[in-house]
Amino acid sequence: RPEGYDILGSYASGSNANDAKLKPFLPSIIQVPRNGKGYKNMRWPIAFSDDDAASPPQPSSTAVTLRTETEPFVVAVLVFTEAATAGAAQYYTKQLEDMLDADGLARLPDADAVYQIAQFDAIFSVGDRRNEVWIPIQVPDYWQL
Repeated sequence: RPEGYDILGSYASGSNANDAKLKPFLPSIIQVPRNGKGYKNMRWPIAFSDDDAASPPQPSSTAVTLRTETEPFVVAVLVFTEAATAGAAQYYTKQLEDMLDADGLARLPDADAVYQIAQFDAIFSVGDRRNEVWIPIQVPDYWQL
């Protein structure tokens, strides 16, 4: 995680093709493969002016890729205040899965491939934190979105 924060922080601080400083939103969204294989992925929502919205500056590092989210999605959320360790991600994801099952809400088909953790505080903050596990769910027909 520290490497992800460093790399994305550099991009947002001007390590990009335009030397532009960008303002990231919260949370940091981290995806970790449940099978332990492959790469962890960290995403930061970034704010752009209307002029730049369609074309954010290209990153200087090959470790950063840009992706535009155009389709809305719905996630179930469970908040926890301890450090977002592997054990915490597994435990709280299981708790949320059990809640979804009890309520009859279906997960998206690929939701079981990764743990998704949203972090709202600095990585090395002391005391209670705001962390969340996210599970993408299928929107029931009776929900009016």
